[in-house]
Amino acid sequence: MKRSTNILVLPLFLSVLAFVFCLWIGLGNRFEICVTAGCTLFEDAKLAGISMWWYGAAAFTALGICSACRYPGAGFVLAWVFLFADALLLTLMIFTAPCINCLVVAGFFFLIFLCLRKADRDSGYMSFQKPAKSLLVTLWSVLFIINIGAVLKSEVSTWSLGGNEKTASVHLFYSPSCSACRQAVEALAGKVDVAYYPVAEYPQDFARIAYMVSAVKKGETVNAAFQQAQSAKPLPFMQEFTPEALLLKFRILRNKAHVYQSGSKVIPFIEYRGLPSQLTRNMRSEIAKLEAEKAKLEEQVKAGRQEEAQPAPVQNPAPGVQQPATAPQTEGSTDDRLPFETPDSSVSGACYGGTAPCTDDEAMPTFQAPRSRK
Repeated sequence: MKRSTNILVLPLFLSVLAFVFCLWIGLGNRFEICVTAGCTLFEDAKLAGISMWWYGAAAFTALGICSACRYPGAGFVLAWVFLFADALLLTLMIFTAPCINCLVVAGFFFLIFLCLRKADRDSGYMSFQKPAKSLLVTLWSVLFIINIGAVLKSEVSTWSLGGNEKTASVHLFYSPSCSACRQAVEALAGKVDVAYYPVAEYPQDFARIAYMVSAVKKGETVNAAFQQAQSAKPLPFMQEFTPEALLLKFRILRNKAHVYQSGSKVIPFIEYRGLPSQLTRNMRSEIAKLEAEKAKLEEQVKAGRQEEAQPAPVQNPAPGVQQPATAPQTEGSTDDRLPFETPDSSVSGACYGGTAPCTDDEAMPTFQAPRSRK
């Protein structure tokens, strides 16, 4: 193996920087620049019980030793192996989530590989001769660019018209032309912590959403703005191409893309962030009811009224007689279900798109009967 007579300063310097970076991350430190989901996904990734960051530190140590001892041939072989392994990791991130810290390490591997390859092939180190083409470099470059694009895409988040999107437990994606969406807005408003994300199913929706944006800025609630926007007039042709209008169209398109990427083409589209507090209140209410019934039974047994404690037999209703879905609410009582939850947990209203907007063409009780528009 040919040994260079020149010290490999650049790959040694890069190896030291990369080693310090992996050491820093491996010890549990974090960088503010890493804001993607992949950073959390891969920060504790392990192979054979050892953190991947320690493998990276070991790899850069080996490359640094080859550079310091002036063995570009051995360093080039190691750099090729490490770059190939990094290409596999880049492929994994494409199908999961990109990690900025991992991409930084990948950049170090790539630069060190180029330096050691040039030092190994050229008699004069750091000469400006054109290096030979490499299939591995091409493959790695394509994978790296795809991951960079995924990072940029992840940073363009959805846009909320109303509600605190960072703390809201419910995210509602709706269209102004969807009657079921209107019912969802009415049912959720003021009852749960919800963030509203408008999408445009039809061309006329853009004018309505633009009207809602203006109304919310003036202090109107999303529910009131939704009702008022139904009579909004289409915007003039040139007004649709102003910077503000183009930005709004981009935000609406991002919201709609999020619905599609989530595997749904139906609105209203509702997402949960954690456990809504209403569900925990329902659980506590059920537990309290059971405890009250248990205490009542115990009192009846002690009083010698065991026959009264026995539940009455359930009689089947006569054929053709319909039973009400829910018991009538008395004054002061509350429904344990979420505002948008049906008695049988089925979908009570949805808009599927098509040739015409999902409109109110019939009297429909709010989220009580299964119904869909296709």
